[in-house]
Amino acid sequence: MLIRDVKRAAAAAVLAVMAALALSACGGSDLDGAYYDRNGKIIIDGSSVTYHTFGCQSTGKSAVVINDKAKRTGELNDAGDQVIWSGGGGTEAITVSESGDTVDIGGKQYSAMDEKEAMDGYKRMCGQN
Repeated sequence: MLIRDVKRAAAAAVLAVMAALALSACGGSDLDGAYYDRNGKIIIDGSSVTYHTFGCQSTGKSAVVINDKAKRTGELNDAGDQVIWSGGGGTEAITVSESGDTVDIGGKQYSAMDEKEAMDGYKRMCGQN
């Protein structure tokens, strides 16, 4: 029983180290990519972080679009565990799930998924069913 507990503790320590390395701001990281919430997309590219909101192509019933202009921009700190938002936007902690499918920034969760799937969730806001 003791050996199993030691193995579990060792495995947990390895996962923690791997997560810390994945968040490293040096060059690209395992986090590089797009993650979505119900209102937009966050892009992590090396140490750069940008958030783009969803919108509607026009008023009334229209297509969902991702706004070209980023609503927020920031950088990962050297340790890769915080986002420092530009323009006095403050600093927020960033964590990654064990699976790597979700990131949490300042208590808000973003999931890796197909862009079309993410945009489909916003259709109602653009007058689509």
